[in-house]
Amino acid sequence: MEVYRRLPYHHKLNRSVFTKAVLRLCDRRLASVPDANTGTRVDASAFEQRLCGGWLSVKRRLRRFNRSLVTDGSWPDWQYYVQHSRKLQELWQRPNDEAFDFFGRVLGPDNLRREAAMYSGNDVFLLVSLLTLKLWFEQRR
Repeated sequence: MEVYRRLPYHHKLNRSVFTKAVLRLCDRRLASVPDANTGTRVDASAFEQRLCGGWLSVKRRLRRFNRSLVTDGSWPDWQYYVQHSRKLQELWQRPNDEAFDFFGRVLGPDNLRREAAMYSGNDVFLLVSLLTLKLWFEQRR
């Protein structure tokens, strides 16, 4: 951990440091477990990594034709979720004058939307943050 803390950020974002550490410190069987980010084994060759990365890219492109909440990563497809989740819409529309008053003062009344589905693009992440705060306001009552 001390070594990791001293590494510059660009090495932490680089898979090669992780690969070298796993190969040096862990049992070889662990190196055969697929990496969640690339889909390849830790000890895969450069060719295998490129091949697997290309396949993941193709799968992501094909998935655009069949939109759903499911993604290849660990996060939901927030664009789809905000547009289609009845539960999220119910949570957002639940009355909470204190929260909406606060949001209106911070964002300005023109930037606050009463329908969750009206948030799109990067605003989806604003909605998720606001909804989290709104639920927190409700817990305080």
